[in-house]
Amino acid sequence: MRHWPPGSTGCASIPANISPRAAPPGSTPRSSSPSTSLTSTPNTTCRCCCRRTRIRHTGGVNGSQLRRNRQYPSRRDELWPLEPTDAILAGGTWLFSEPNSHIRRLVDRTGLGWQPIAFGDDGIDLAATCTLAEISTLSGRLPADWTAGAVLYQCCTAMLASAKIWRTATIGANVCLSFPAGAMISLLSALDARVTVWCADGNDYTLPVAEFVTGQAVNVLVPGDVLRSFHLPAAALRARTAFRKLAPSALGRSGIVVIGRRGAESDGGGFVLSITAATVRPFVFEFPTLPGTDELRAAHAGIPDGAWTRDAHGDPDWRAAVSLVLAEQILAELA
Repeated sequence: MRHWPPGSTGCASIPANISPRAAPPGSTPRSSSPSTSLTSTPNTTCRCCCRRTRIRHTGGVNGSQLRRNRQYPSRRDELWPLEPTDAILAGGTWLFSEPNSHIRRLVDRTGLGWQPIAFGDDGIDLAATCTLAEISTLSGRLPADWTAGAVLYQCCTAMLASAKIWRTATIGANVCLSFPAGAMISLLSALDARVTVWCADGNDYTLPVAEFVTGQAVNVLVPGDVLRSFHLPAAALRARTAFRKLAPSALGRSGIVVIGRRGAESDGGGFVLSITAATVRPFVFEFPTLPGTDELRAAHAGIPDGAWTRDAHGDPDWRAAVSLVLAEQILAELA
């Protein structure tokens, strides 16, 4: 099991163009001697994701040291070896926003030249380095019979983030962090996506995204694994979808995300319901035909009591009760 964020094989880390922000006038100037802080003084402004946030990043090496300790692989085999003090660099919006005193080297995989989005007859392939901004625009670019396109934009808006973050944050990092409120986890698990992971020994493996995340900030990655891409099957993209999201405030972090999917008749017409954010890992329920209310409630009751998320954004009892209400709304909408 991989607990995130560790140091060796995740996704987004510190962006290549980030350097510690200069201290504002009147504050203590930066020392010329080596520092163990990613920012110069407690009064400097965080450069990671939100300029209005003031935070001191303590521990680790400073920004200039990290820039010197960067690897720029251009081929797959150049990614390894990875040490516990290494971090894979993609968008960088998460790692640079938190104290990460163990990081000593960045492995910048943006030079590998991965195509962000690739269309095929069998569906869509999304590189792990594909940004939220690129995903959000897909809703208006899909073939007419891929009716699930709306949920791509809906899931992007379920993530509490600015447009600046959308342009930088990557789908791979959102999944690797494996937080309950991970909006891309909601999207991918609802659309039956599979993830491809590169291993240090040269092998690959794939599995459903719903099985990739195993708990709160826990997933199946082991040291040396690098998340490569996601595949969204055409059958799921041809389905009708319904989306529900609730948060304690209008623009707040998702407390509950419920997505329903009803397949086209040519694909069997099955019904799929996913519950995320409310639970510490995705729960996906598949039915061969449209279920009745009792059948839906029985499936919902199968979620263990300990699987409901408990944090400042909602109590487990509230999440369990309201997610069922939303699931019944979705069932009625797709009937």
